[in-house]
Amino acid sequence: MTTHRTPEARIAALEAQIERIKTRAERAKVRKDPTLRHMRAAVRQIDKAAGACGDRVVRGELQEARTRIAACLALGMGLEAVPPRGPRSAGSAATQDSSATEALLDFVANHPGQTEKAVAAALKTDLDGLHALTRPLIAAGRMRVRVAPVTRYWVGAR
Repeated sequence: MTTHRTPEARIAALEAQIERIKTRAERAKVRKDPTLRHMRAAVRQIDKAAGACGDRVVRGELQEARTRIAACLALGMGLEAVPPRGPRSAGSAATQDSSATEALLDFVANHPGQTEKAVAAALKTDLDGLHALTRPLIAAGRMRVRVAPVTRYWVGAR
C-alpha cells in the first residue's frame, strides 16, 4: 500500500527546502567576504603552529588567539564558534603525552626489533595511535625504524 502526501505536506516540504537553499546561499555569500576568508586562514595556520609547537606555554597562547579569532569569525558568519580540528599529524596531542611516549620508549628498549603490531598491542593502542607517537621520536632521532619487509622499532639513532 502506497502512502501519498497531501498537497499541503508537499508544499511545506518544498518551502523547507527553499529555506535551506536560501540559508546555504547566504552562508556562501558571507564566506566570500575577504576578511572572513583571511580569518579562516589564520585559524588554520594557528592550528598548524600549535600542532608543531613543543612549548606548552606558547601552545596555550596560540590556542587563546585561535579561540578569539574563531569567535570573531563565528560572529561574522552568523555561526556557532568554530571547533578546533582534531589531531592530523605528528604534532597531535597524543604525541605530547609524555607518559605514553615514555611507555613506548621503555617497551621498545626492552623488546628491540618488535613489529609495529606487537608494539601497538603491548601499549593497547591502534596503529594510528602508535604512528602518532613514533613519528616525532623517529624525527628527533630517539627511535629507529626499519620498514621492509615488516615495520620494526629500535631505541636510539643509527
